[in-house]
Amino acid sequence: MFAGTGGEIVGFKIGGTTEAGLQRLGLNCPFTGPIFSARRHRSGARLRRDQLIVCIVEAEVGVTLTRDVTPHSGVPNRGELLYLIDALCPAIELADSRLADWSSAAAAAVVADLGFAGAWVQGEPCADWRGIDLIDHAVSLQVDGEVLRRGTGATVLGDPLRSLQLVLADRVARGESVRAGQWISTGSWTAPLPLPGKGRLHADFGALGSVHVELV
Repeated sequence: MFAGTGGEIVGFKIGGTTEAGLQRLGLNCPFTGPIFSARRHRSGARLRRDQLIVCIVEAEVGVTLTRDVTPHSGVPNRGELLYLIDALCPAIELADSRLADWSSAAAAAVVADLGFAGAWVQGEPCADWRGIDLIDHAVSLQVDGEVLRRGTGATVLGDPLRSLQLVLADRVARGESVRAGQWISTGSWTAPLPLPGKGRLHADFGALGSVHVELV
C-alpha cells in the first residue's frame, strides 16, 4: 500500500516498548518501522480512515538528534542523550498492520510488516522539555472529547530515553548509523487503542504540548 504513497523514509518509529511486549515477542530490544514522508503529518491534519486497516492509536514523543550516531561515535548514555536531542515533540502514531493476526504475530512477521508502520502525526516542538521529568510526566488520549487512555513516560520501558538508547545501541552493534534530523518516535505512553471507525483524536501532554488529528 506504500508503493505509491510512501515517499521517502524520514525517520523511524519504535515498537515493542513494554517488558511484557518484548517477552511475548522473544526480543531483548524494541523493533522499529519506517516513518514515510507521505505518512508524516502535522497536528490538525484530516486523514482518511479507509487508508488504514487496523488503526492502532498511540500517544508518543518524537525526537531528532543534533548529530549522527555511528559505530565510530558509540552509543550515548542518558545524560549525553539529553543534550544530543535537538528537538522533542508530542505525537500520535497511527500504527497499522497488514496481518490478520497482528495482535499475536511473531517478531519476524511484525518486522516484515514494517514494524506496524502506519501514519505519524507530530505536534509543535517543545522548547523547554529538558526541565520536564519525562518518566513521571502524564498524557491523556481523547477520542471525540472522551479520555480513553492515560499514561506516563514510564510506560515506555520505564523511560522513553531507554527505548531510544536500546535502539541506538542495536543499530550501532549492527554497523548502522542513525542520522541527525531523522524523526524518531520513541514508543507509546498509552496502551494501544485500536480504532475501528472515524473520530477526532487528541493527545494532551501538558507542558510538552498537544497534538490532534481527525480521521474522516
